[in-house]
Amino acid sequence: MPAALPDNEGVRTDALHAYQILDSLPETQYQDIVELVSLVCGTPIALVSLVDRERQWFKARTGLDATETARDVAFCAHAVLSPDDLMVVPDATRDPRFADNPLVTGAMQIRFYAGAALSRQVMSHLELRHKTVQLEQAQALLQQAEKMASIDQLAAGVAHEINNPVGFVSANMGTLNKHAGTLFETLDGYETILRNEPLSVVGRAQIDALRERAELGDLKTDMVDLVNESMEGLNRVRDIVQALKDFSHVGQVDWQFADLHAGIDTTLKIVGNEIRHKAQVVREYGVLPLVRCLPSRLNQVFMNLLVNAAQAISRDGVITIRTAMENGWARIDISDNGIGIAPQDRQRIFDPLFTTKPVGLGTGLGLSVSYSIIRKHGGEISVDSTPGIGTTFTVRPPPGDGEP
Repeated sequence: MPAALPDNEGVRTDALHAYQILDSLPETQYQDIVELVSLVCGTPIALVSLVDRERQWFKARTGLDATETARDVAFCAHAVLSPDDLMVVPDATRDPRFADNPLVTGAMQIRFYAGAALSRQVMSHLELRHKTVQLEQAQALLQQAEKMASIDQLAAGVAHEINNPVGFVSANMGTLNKHAGTLFETLDGYETILRNEPLSVVGRAQIDALRERAELGDLKTDMVDLVNESMEGLNRVRDIVQALKDFSHVGQVDWQFADLHAGIDTTLKIVGNEIRHKAQVVREYGVLPLVRCLPSRLNQVFMNLLVNAAQAISRDGVITIRTAMENGWARIDISDNGIGIAPQDRQRIFDPLFTTKPVGLGTGLGLSVSYSIIRKHGGEISVDSTPGIGTTFTVRPPPGDGEP
């Protein structure tokens, strides 16, 4: 029969997940322990077993090929009910808890079991491993923060350096457009006078030849089009420069009230090239109040989520951004119809250095940094995903008017 849940089940599983050891690679120190236990106790099977919410997973094992079993059939699920005691089952076929267990009645034919809470040696390894992982994560997050600060400074510097030449080129193009208009008006005036004044046949033929050689009619149309297209291109550069300045918010280190829609729109301009060849963006904006925040940091969250959405789509996808007020909080949903996230990966998706992307494509820091930013704001971030259907990340900044 399945074991009951311990009274401290929530605390226990939270502590287990905090160690970030589930589904990790084999490690020699744990394997040495099970080999020694099997030798000393004379048992064909020895395990370091970790009981999660719905399964038991084996960090180390000897005499067994499986890496996990369902929690409903796990002997260890019964052992965790009495963590201070050694649980011994002399004959599982005679124990009502296990007599009909498929591990007993099936091919494995388990008869004897002895299990206890993790030994002091195993816990020491866990604690050491946990501290090492925390140190690596802190170092990675610090490097990421330094990199983002450098990117902000670079964006502001590039925006400033581009803005100056764009300004005078734009002014020159405006003057050129005005002068071209004056020139063509003068030429039109000359032609009107020439048509109304008598000219020799030779003189008129020479004027017509000059006009044809210069392709004056086409030149007039083309010059207007060229100037207009150049002005349009300059305006696009100016928009990009403004987007860089808005995205970086360099110099604005204080908390301030910001328009979340403006932040999302600015970020879309920055990551547009990442998205446009894979998906169309659908914006379903509701009415949101200004939110007190660090705008550049929230823009970083939006950028991470939008880039992840694009990378989850191969082509012809849709990224939907919905905003609304919910119970007094702003809610931003960023959804995609990409490949989705496997159930076993969802619980680790915000862990530092965890990534499901191919080597070289992801650092495993984007979502972890986003989680830290939203928590710093006193908000919430969550994920809902179905493999093959898509993923939705939900961000809820708090409505409060003070720093968290």
